[in-house]
Formats: sequence, structure tokens, C-alpha cells
Amino acid sequence: MDNNINEELKTVEKTGDSLLVLHHETGTVGIVKGLDDHGEVNRVSPEDLNYDEMLSIERNENSFTEFYSTFYHQLKEPSEFSFFKVTEYEAKQTAVNLQKYMDKATDEEKKELKQYGISIDLVEAHRKPGEGKTAGKGEDDGNNYLYTAEQVGWKLELYAAYNQY
Repeated sequence: MDNNINEELKTVEKTGDSLLVLHHETGTVGIVKGLDDHGEVNRVSPEDLNYDEMLSIERNENSFTEFYSTFYHQLKEPSEFSFFKVTEYEAKQTAVNLQKYMDKATDEEKKELKQYGISIDLVEAHRKPGEGKTAGKGEDDGNNYLYTAEQVGWKLELYAAYNQY
């Protein structure tokens, strides 16, 4: 009984976020532990969850955005999965409930579930300007500047430079 109390206290003390993963082909839900060396998702079923193994992400927007963008681009086959951001405290129960939903959901309901997942395009849009990443592709677009040439008021700049002489 003391072990159960200690386990519950560990979950309450943690205030970070975690990721749930839904594998589209198998319809299975898990909790993300990380990535292996081959770009495959390491996940654990909610029933087998050891809270010390669970991935923990700091609870601020910038930390999550940077983490998820890097994580997503390291995945070997990201389109096989949907990811859901949850607090560590609710990860296990949410994973169990999501699996129950998936077991009974129609194909239409499964498609609607995608709106609740994390979109890499939205995550990339929140990244800092000038990082050189193309949304959803993870490739360098060659523009590492804060502003593009079209955004500069060239006529005004040239006029000011000409009048200096």
C-alpha cells in the first residue's frame, strides 16, 4: 500500500508535459518514452507505465515548440503517428481513455480525432523567425535572416544613403 501512495505522489509532484502517441495502422495508443537510434518512437502502453521512464517536457510554450519540432524531424516515419500533448499527471488515464475510444471509433470518428493532435505546421509557425526551417519539411530554405529583401524599404534606405554624401 505504501508503494501505491509513493507512486501517486511522484505523479502529483511532476508538473511537466508528456506526449501520447497514436499509431494509425495498429490503432494503438502509448506514452512516448523517446526515440531510438533509428528514428523509431519508443513508447510504452499505459498499463506498463513506469513514471520514471516517461518523457518529460518543460511546461512553457518555447520549450515544447523546440522539443516537438526537433523530435518530429528526427522521426523516421512521422506520418504513421499522431501525437497529443498532455500533462504528466493525466498521461496514463488519458492514454487509457483514448485507447478505449479508438477501440470503438468509426473511421469517421478516427479522422475527426486528428484535429486534437499536434500539428507540425502549427508548431513550426510558432518557432522563432529566421531559424531557416521550412514548415513540415525540416529543410533549410536558405533564408537565415530576420527580414526578407521584399520587407526592406529600399527606396528610403537608398535616398538616405545618397543624401549623406
